[in-house]
Amino acid sequence: MLILPPFCTSSIMTGVLRGPDGVFENAPPSSLLIDCSTIDPGTSTLLNSEAVAAGHRMIDAPVRIGTMSLPVSLTYINFYM
Repeated sequence: MLILPPFCTSSIMTGVLRGPDGVFENAPPSSLLIDCSTIDPGTSTLLNSEAVAAGHRMIDAPVRIGTMSLPVSLTYINFYM
C-alpha cells in the first residue's frame, strides 16, 4: 500500500502514524510511506526508524513550493524489499 501523509506539524504527523489506531499498527505489511509533510527533519528521521521497526518503508519527499521532490532516499531497497 502506498501512503502519503501530508501533515504540516510534527505533532499531527506523529499522532496519525503512532499508537493503536495509527498507520504503523494498521497499514498492511511492507506499506510504503512517502513523507510529503513539512515536519522537522529530526522527527522525520525518528518516524522513519519507527516505520521500519513496524515492517514498513518510508522515504522523505517534502513538498516545496507546491511540488514534491523524491530525493535520493528512494532507492532500490524501497522497491525490492
